[in-house]
Amino acid sequence: GFATVRIVVSGAELSLHAPDGRVEVGSGELVRPVPAVPNGVAERIVAVQLHPASFWSGKQVMWQFQDQAGVRGALPAGRSRLEAVPGADFTPATRQSVVAADGTARVRIAMPSVAFNRGQLTVSAVDSNLVGATVPLEVPGIVAIDPGHGGGFQIFRRIGGQCREDSSSNNATGIATGTLEKDLTLDLAFRVREALGRSPRLLRVFLSRDTDVNLPLSDRARFARFKGADIMLCIHFNAAEQNGAPDPGPHGPVVFIRRANSNVNLAEDRALADRISARLRALRPSNRADHVVEAGFAVLNDPDLGNNQGHHPSRAVLLETDFLTNQAADQFFGNANNRSTIANAIAEALMEDLALQP
Repeated sequence: GFATVRIVVSGAELSLHAPDGRVEVGSGELVRPVPAVPNGVAERIVAVQLHPASFWSGKQVMWQFQDQAGVRGALPAGRSRLEAVPGADFTPATRQSVVAADGTARVRIAMPSVAFNRGQLTVSAVDSNLVGATVPLEVPGIVAIDPGHGGGFQIFRRIGGQCREDSSSNNATGIATGTLEKDLTLDLAFRVREALGRSPRLLRVFLSRDTDVNLPLSDRARFARFKGADIMLCIHFNAAEQNGAPDPGPHGPVVFIRRANSNVNLAEDRALADRISARLRALRPSNRADHVVEAGFAVLNDPDLGNNQGHHPSRAVLLETDFLTNQAADQFFGNANNRSTIANAIAEALMEDLALQP
């Protein structure tokens, strides 16, 4: 079966198809393999319906696909932008199809599965340039956002026969407002998703949680993997202590990436972290020298994210947005408009990263 979205233009009816059971598809989306695979191909079956079928049956249509500027990656050997669909007529050399008895012709569009690759498909009747249709197609960028902590209990895991702490329900608490980190991370995640949703580019944004629940750290990373995420953004808020008491001095964002000795795409992770850090420090100056820091956080674990030396599709960072033990920072993030401003800056950094990497 096929999931279908219909577009009617220029007297011909275009239908965009994707096999059932894959990710939900929008009208102009080239469907990516999920989880990501090496040399992945984003594709879509496109059908044109010509009316009346009795008139157009046996006549020919021509397909043309024009890449937009900036297409990245290459298709695997044997694949091409325009491909035949089993059961439908298509001649690659001429890019033409013979219209079937029901008035339809079909072709498969294929592009490298890299965020924001896009182009425009045009189909027109060979005998009449007045009958045709055009549709833009784009490979979506995929972002997984993990709001840190959640729920009302600590999660533990067994390692080497010992029970160890995994994900805590909450860490930092606002020194002035009493706001819980777990609530702020979820609110900020919603706002980043909303900001990304305003982009004119095609995006898919997934939250690991959208309620007050706690999740194991490895499950959070695997969530990004099984959504096919280009970017995994873990949102947290920081806290500082000195002699067992809250330290009100430190303030500003800190972005963590996986340690170099266990990070297969260190340069890509660091580039993402630098983009986020730069935008946030422009809004919230930091008094810390360590803006981007390497750490061994389990939620950034490459194997759980689906990354290895030969194939590392997901870039991952953990953002400590600011210190809730700093009164000014706590009060700043207590304001909804301020949180939206920060979310917009984060979204801009993510969009830049999607457009420029890998």
